[in-house]
Amino acid sequence: MADPFGIIGVIGVAGQIIQMGIQFGLNWKDAPADVKSFMAELQVLKTTLSETNTNIALNQDFINAFKGRHSTVLSQLTDVTPATDTSVMVSACRTELEHLLAELKKRAQAHRVGWERMKGAFLAKKTREAVESLQRQCQFLNNLVVIDIAALQATTLKEVREGTMKQQAREAADEQDAILRWLTPVDYAPQQSDFINRRQVGTGQWLLESREFQVWLQTDKQTLFCHGMPGAGKTILTSIVVDELMARFGNDMGTGIAYIYCNFRRQDGQKAEDLFASLLKQLAQGRSSLPDSVKSLHDKYKTKRTRPPFADISVALQSLAAEYSRAFIIVDALDECRASDGCRTKFLSELFSLQVKCGVNILTTSRSIPEIYEQFDKSTSLEVRATDEDVRTYLDGHISQLPAFVRNRSDLQEEITTGILKAVSGMFLLAQLHFDSLKGKRSPKVIRGALKNLATGSDAYDRAYNDAMERIEAPSCKVLPRGDDVDLKNSGLRTPLSLAAEYGHEAVVKVLLEKGADIESKSTSGLIALWSAAENRYGAVFKAIVEKGAKVKFTNIFGEAPLSLVVQYRHEAVVKLLLEEDADIKPKSIFGRIPLSLAATNGHEAVVKVFLEKGSDIESKDNDGGTPLSLAAEHGRNTVVKVLLEKGADIESKDKEGRTPLSWSVIGGHEAVVKMLLERGTDVESKDNDGRTPLSLAAEYGHEAVIKLLLGKGADIESKDNEGRTPLSWTVISGRETAFRVLQEKGTDINSKGSKGWMQLSLAAARRHAAVVQLLLDRGADVNSKDKDGQTPLSWAAQSGHEAIVKQLQTKA
Repeated sequence: MADPFGIIGVIGVAGQIIQMGIQFGLNWKDAPADVKSFMAELQVLKTTLSETNTNIALNQDFINAFKGRHSTVLSQLTDVTPATDTSVMVSACRTELEHLLAELKKRAQAHRVGWERMKGAFLAKKTREAVESLQRQCQFLNNLVVIDIAALQATTLKEVREGTMKQQAREAADEQDAILRWLTPVDYAPQQSDFINRRQVGTGQWLLESREFQVWLQTDKQTLFCHGMPGAGKTILTSIVVDELMARFGNDMGTGIAYIYCNFRRQDGQKAEDLFASLLKQLAQGRSSLPDSVKSLHDKYKTKRTRPPFADISVALQSLAAEYSRAFIIVDALDECRASDGCRTKFLSELFSLQVKCGVNILTTSRSIPEIYEQFDKSTSLEVRATDEDVRTYLDGHISQLPAFVRNRSDLQEEITTGILKAVSGMFLLAQLHFDSLKGKRSPKVIRGALKNLATGSDAYDRAYNDAMERIEAPSCKVLPRGDDVDLKNSGLRTPLSLAAEYGHEAVVKVLLEKGADIESKSTSGLIALWSAAENRYGAVFKAIVEKGAKVKFTNIFGEAPLSLVVQYRHEAVVKLLLEEDADIKPKSIFGRIPLSLAATNGHEAVVKVFLEKGSDIESKDNDGGTPLSLAAEHGRNTVVKVLLEKGADIESKDKEGRTPLSWSVIGGHEAVVKMLLERGTDVESKDNDGRTPLSLAAEYGHEAVIKLLLGKGADIESKDNEGRTPLSWTVISGRETAFRVLQEKGTDINSKGSKGWMQLSLAAARRHAAVVQLLLDRGADVNSKDKDGQTPLSWAAQSGHEAIVKQLQTKA
């Protein structure tokens, strides 16, 4: 190895000097004191230099430890220009020692060698100074090593800490993602991207600039209800609003934004708790770390392996919304939100409650449906219509799609724009259909004739749509052989095949497939032709595409596989086709449901049998712990329930809420299913996680016939849940008068108390159920009873502000 500083050279010269005495036959013990002193220093220097060279200069591990870092000691031992103090001293010392060695050799040539003759060579002042200086420099280097090591330790500790922090941050992010996915797997961001990409640049400004929107945007606790006819462009406007809010407040940690796109095809995922869970997830994603309210919710129910109830999700959402200085919630297509079981009403009621408590701003869109409109009678409303300016902007942006004779004539372009504007009556979708109807026209005369015959009036959309379908079904087949690009995409990257599949045009699909259309081409939202056919229930189209070799193992943005979607629409033949194509029978949707579960939910007996024959897991559980049997029971699918029971399905299986198929059939009031399960010997006293029996649930929902069935099988009329509430208590809480009478006639105790000391009369008064209050009073309920807080039914009635109930109770006090 190179010795750029002469360290090895110094060591070598020093060694030769030390050996000189031995060579000359001299005894170092007899050497003069000053010579002994010098030689001792020289020996120490030699040893120090050897250690320095071995342990530092030539130690690759030491050098590597400082790779990319500064080392003072290595900088002294590095071959650089200008020379370092160390290299200068090493060079000077070597020179002096070489002079000493030469002098010793010279004196050794004399006839008689002795210390008297030799000692003079050791007394040279410069030699001593060089040795002493280099010795001190070595000590200095040793001190630098200590400093370097200390600095290295500090740097290493810092890096370890930073690495640990990064690892912890990654783990925290992974944990947060897992918790948010547990909360709900639904993600509306892909839909937002898809819708905003469909927007014609410049449209929708009228809404953003409107007085109503500006007031909503700038004032807390505002509600803006945007209603309009189908095809008016409400969903695209919703995406514009979301985009505007993101642009304004996307980087503002003090402003929360959450949005929902309702879809009538996804009713199962649009219960009130599902929608609130999505709002909670989105607001949580806007925080730098996972909010305590969300973590607590997860910790509470994850260990129980249950889903959080709506009430707890709502409380968590209130807590999180309160952390923001402002919060915006946008709900599109409220008319497509699940309305069964009072879901939409429940969702809106709690949403308005959130607004009162936390000051959130709410914007919703919907068709002008009376029952929805009534919910917003005190809110600012705005009718959504396609403005002339927006329609004109859209037409100007697409005019290049018309024949050249149109593109080259501004007067004809203006005629087209004016004609379409007169016909659309505020329907953006109608403008698109009318524009598309002109694409195949071959002369100005034909275009003018078409403009005169554009559909108008109340049925304009239906007529325009039917005309569009006729154009697709016939002329398209004639145009294709002329060499047109069968994979030409529109602004949303949709191909003709994808559009034809979406609208179920089997003949057109087959022609496109024969002409080599790309069956795997994706739109901006990841949509492909096969999916369009599956989602819109066109079995024949779906089959045609599959037979052309389309891949059947993929999922959409909701985690649904084609098999899962086809199952929901009773396409038994297509299900069999997919299974023949080796489609996976176990793909789970984002809600954890396999195709068998979906078929059971929708009551498709024949499809259920197909899956069972293929070995599908009859006990498969979804994210909520629901089995195919419990899902079929919940939705009252009695024929499917019978099939599953005959195939050995577990009649006592419990989901994460601890509820059995009987409990769910009771909640839905499905008398036939309840009777079937009872006849099969299901446990009539099975309790869920809240300690509630099927009878308790039947009482809450007021299903009198089911109550009688359960009582007929010996259900305990006085069973108490975890809060000490009896079935009668639940009829009181929910105001179910008829169910109350059924239970009371069976002799249930009207004066029983819950764990908080509440009597039935107090519950009825607090809940403002005047009719139930009267029923209790007529049966001798104790009007002066007190709960653990000392409150009476009268005090609860006064607190609830129900004047009529107060008077009822005062007459009995």
